[in-house]
Amino acid sequence: MNMILFMIILSLTLSIILTALNFWLAQMNPDSEKLSPYECG
Repeated sequence: MNMILFMIILSLTLSIILTALNFWLAQMNPDSEKLSPYECG
């Protein structure tokens, strides 16, 4: 029981840390070309 609880806590902690790093390190300044509307034709 103790090992199962440890593995659950470890996986939750790791997923929270990786999600926080993803939001923290992500580029939040997209290019103006990417923000412009797509025009076909």
